[in-house]
Amino acid sequence: MGVIGSELTVLKMIEELGKLACTPTIARKLRFYPDYVDILIRSLIKGGYVTKAGRTTYKLTSKGRKVLGGLPEVPEVKRRPKRLKRKKR
Repeated sequence: MGVIGSELTVLKMIEELGKLACTPTIARKLRFYPDYVDILIRSLIKGGYVTKAGRTTYKLTSKGRKVLGGLPEVPEVKRRPKRLKRKKR
């Protein structure tokens, strides 16, 4: 999952606001509807970019900071299951 434009804007605002990053403040600063900000934040939480810092506040995860820092996002590597060794006949 990548970060779309509006999500990136919300990530930047969360970084800028620091400990004050709550939905109403983010919505007011970005001039977005609060419901839309809720949807974006839920998507960012699901993707692992944001986590709850308190009951109503949010903070960036290391993955979110990497996206803002311009580092390429590394996809999760799924390991192949180990193959069973065949018995020699």
